[in-house]
Amino acid sequence: MLEIDSANDGANVQMNTNRQDWKQKFEIQTVGMLDLNWLLDGQQEYWQQSYGTVDISINGVLVADDNSNYAVAWPIGSVYEITDIKPTAGHTYNGVASGSLTGTLATGVTEVWLSFDTAPTEYTVTYNANGGTGAPAAQTKT
Repeated sequence: MLEIDSANDGANVQMNTNRQDWKQKFEIQTVGMLDLNWLLDGQQEYWQQSYGTVDISINGVLVADDNSNYAVAWPIGSVYEITDIKPTAGHTYNGVASGSLTGTLATGVTEVWLSFDTAPTEYTVTYNANGGTGAPAAQTKT
């Protein structure tokens, strides 16, 4: 039996031949997957999150704008680029934990891990001398 995955324009082709005492499977892989993952405060996140977004281009064409969850198959040899990395309020972007912001897809999964931290909250303490004098100057604390 020959199976062609029409959802991917025939990119995945499988041929299965079944016999009583053996099974032969022949698979031709013509796609690779770009999988974007996240670290927040050192903890792995695999699904949609709310601490940053990115833009993703494939072969020079923007395919995902302000995206926070990406795992899509593309033809082998496709060139990817991850740009416009923006942390949301209360977070800071630390850089690439593993993988690369640019590359060429091969068979299998190309993982890219981006690292974010929770930004410390800052408080400003202002002293009121209640009509008097000598109150300390305002101080900012985290």
